[in-house]
Amino acid sequence: MLVENSLALVNEKTGQQVRIGTHDFLTLYELCCNAGNIVTKETLLEKGWPGKIVSESSLTQSIRNIRNLIGDNGKEQKWLKTISKVGYLLDAEVVIEDHPMSKATFFNSLKNTKKLKKPFINTKTKVVILSCLVVSLAFLSEKLYLKYSFTKDNGHYPNTRYDNGIIQIYSDKESIAIYVGESINQILQSTHRKPQKIAILLQENNLSYAIINSEGKIYNKLLIIDNNTSDREIHDIILKEVTNALS
Repeated sequence: MLVENSLALVNEKTGQQVRIGTHDFLTLYELCCNAGNIVTKETLLEKGWPGKIVSESSLTQSIRNIRNLIGDNGKEQKWLKTISKVGYLLDAEVVIEDHPMSKATFFNSLKNTKKLKKPFINTKTKVVILSCLVVSLAFLSEKLYLKYSFTKDNGHYPNTRYDNGIIQIYSDKESIAIYVGESINQILQSTHRKPQKIAILLQENNLSYAIINSEGKIYNKLLIIDNNTSDREIHDIILKEVTNALS
């Protein structure tokens, strides 16, 4: 559980406390808000360090800290996945929306933050913390703030099914991933477009993508897909989106 008045993670079973930094706090919140979708590095830098200009290395360290807190790591990426050159994706299956928290409560918590002694926590304890992690995270707007829970269940999100260096497609269905990937590759060759990265996530009821064009401009979108949508229709939707983004 994340304690509002001390910015600490507390294991409800053992009472152990672990301090979480403000920037890690805000970064994790943004990932929770967009769980299951790709969040670009630019967005995380903006939300995690509001009003400040920081280098990408700050975000890299924050992601490392968050993974450590939730029992994940950069090699396994069980819950928090790196989308090369684009951003990060937090598995939606391990995030549960709970109760709201007011804006005033959060900012008062920042003012009243007390120093906590960081205890030693082994791997087993981290798993326990993960199972009861309730994150009350602030969002810098006039909206109410959401409280999130992380479940112990590993959950599921697709593995990479197509990757040619520039195009990465994550899907449970290898056939549609290859179908879409090869079609996008043909478009790039025929139009001589050279984007820096195209990352697409195909899930049961939605698809999301992040595209970085040759100039470094980022396009991203989440689309809801009906269960009856055919592979051909999904293919055509994605190609239209990619063509529009690169035109």
